[in-house]
Amino acid sequence: MTTVGVLGSPRRAEVDERGATALPSGVRADWIVGADDRWHAATREVGVRQRRLGPAPALETAMRGPGGDAVQRVYGAGGRGDVVVWEIENASPVPFVLAVVVQARREMRVRVEDAVVVVNGAALISATRPPMRWSAGSSGSASAAAMAGDASDAPLRDVRGVEVVLLWPVTHRTVQRLGFTLDGSAAPGDVAAPGALPSIDDVVAGWAAQLRRGMRVDLPDASLQTEVDTARADLLLAATSVARPDEQLLVSLEDWGFDPEAAAAWQRAGWRARQAARRRGRSRPAAESVLSNVRDALVREHGNEVEILPAPRAEWRGGSLDVRDAPTRAGRLSYSVRWHGERPALLWEVREPVTGLVLRAPGLDDVWSTSEAAGEVLLRGPR
Repeated sequence: MTTVGVLGSPRRAEVDERGATALPSGVRADWIVGADDRWHAATREVGVRQRRLGPAPALETAMRGPGGDAVQRVYGAGGRGDVVVWEIENASPVPFVLAVVVQARREMRVRVEDAVVVVNGAALISATRPPMRWSAGSSGSASAAAMAGDASDAPLRDVRGVEVVLLWPVTHRTVQRLGFTLDGSAAPGDVAAPGALPSIDDVVAGWAAQLRRGMRVDLPDASLQTEVDTARADLLLAATSVARPDEQLLVSLEDWGFDPEAAAAWQRAGWRARQAARRRGRSRPAAESVLSNVRDALVREHGNEVEILPAPRAEWRGGSLDVRDAPTRAGRLSYSVRWHGERPALLWEVREPVTGLVLRAPGLDDVWSTSEAAGEVLLRGPR
């Protein structure tokens, strides 16, 4: 599952590997495409692929159909009501029907006001136009009716069911945009229209800008670099979505230099979490363990003594490596490693260094040390 949302809001949605989206209200939304040959349900089709759009918490899920793909993109866009956007692109040369399957554990009361789908009195989905057809009933029965051609074209007014299917036509080479409201109490008139929300490109660019602060790394391992960038984005998203941060979240925010988020998280954390964070506990959930392990490989500190690249991975040898603005108690550290044959060249700078600063680089040269806050040196290399 991938968490999507926007910074500054605690509301989140969870997206699975096939694009199904679980909302905070307990409602789940799946998607089915009616093509020339048959209905294609993303939950069951073999030809479904998903990728993350860079480090941003934004997903693209493609489902193969006759002549081309149906492509779903999911991302947090903010706006009134805290909206998660679905973009469904018809990348094929022929039109298809998009069926959005809305399911809940209890019976829903559903109606449409203008182009807003209202569930139990609150806005749930905003669209550019009302659904063309719909069906409602028990779990599985509404989907079966829609795929059998029995969906209704009557106005959708106060229907009931634990499953409701909403159908929109999507012409070839076009995109249907839907906004799912995360605020479970938003009135229909209080949600943003899909066309007023940021595009996927805007959101990806916004996340890239967010990740240009804090501690940044440029690693010689492309796969690990992707993991780190993704984990940093997930860490930022978790910083505002967790009501009572634990010590792992506090430590990771501090270690990676997200100072405003760390300060806010400290205010919300309980006494035990703050005490544990001060002891620098090292157990981590999955995304944060990547950050913890990489941080420990790149920077370690012991009072006024800072170790540069104390535990480099074997596959990093010979590759260029950069660290920018790593927060330490001795100052904010940046450094670069470049190789000249078997010998590494180290360039470093510590901003606002403490008195008595000592730098070492045990992973590059086990005898070298300096008290200079900036400089460059050709080291002898690991032994």
